[in-house]
Amino acid sequence: MEVLILDDFLIRPISPDAASDTLEVIEDRHGLRSTILTSQLLSRELVHKHW
Repeated sequence: MEVLILDDFLIRPISPDAASDTLEVIEDRHGLRSTILTSQLLSRELVHKHW
């Protein structure tokens, strides 16, 4: 898949396993394919609230 779009990312909390799987997918795509992530949260909320 050339472009992966994650819309309303982390609008609800996810399990640690789901978070790990999501980060693995994003890391595997880094530098190879496009990934678009949208969220209604501020970036600091993404880091402190959900990870």
